[in-house]
Amino acid sequence: KRFTLNSDAFRDGGTSNSSPMVLASFSDKSGINISDAGIGHQLSLTLDDKTVYSDVSTYYTPETGDPTSGSISYPLSQVEAGKHKLTLTVWDNANNSSSATLTFNVAAHSGPVIYGLSTDRNPATTDVRFILMTDQLDGDTDCILEVFDLNGRKIWTTLAKANAETSSLSIPWDLR
Repeated sequence: KRFTLNSDAFRDGGTSNSSPMVLASFSDKSGINISDAGIGHQLSLTLDDKTVYSDVSTYYTPETGDPTSGSISYPLSQVEAGKHKLTLTVWDNANNSSSATLTFNVAAHSGPVIYGLSTDRNPATTDVRFILMTDQLDGDTDCILEVFDLNGRKIWTTLAKANAETSSLSIPWDLR
């Protein structure tokens, strides 16, 4: 169903930070094999055809109400700058496997990328909450949010810290 890095906005061949979050969801009518008892039949990720991450099943979350579907959010860490290939292999309970591959580039000294900014209401009349999504998942990220009026004058500024677990910010403003 889905296999991406950091967000659904990522496209195959895109650029990532050095510690991307692998996001994937999948399903199979016989169910997903998350057992680590069988040799070579684990849910796994392979980076550049040589580094195998075989602990991926510990990051598996079954879909609520559907035992045949689930997802992973797997943190890769310290991937070297350059071009890479990542392969996800999933086994079902009938001993069949399926793989998906994506390519990505890790930029040297890549800063965070904002891929979403929205509010909880529009128009705002008494208060508003800004929701900001970033790809920076390998640590806390300081963000400065500034609001300008239609004449270009800055009317509000705040400093917030993106949470390393969720890569998102929720910033309230009372419109003053």
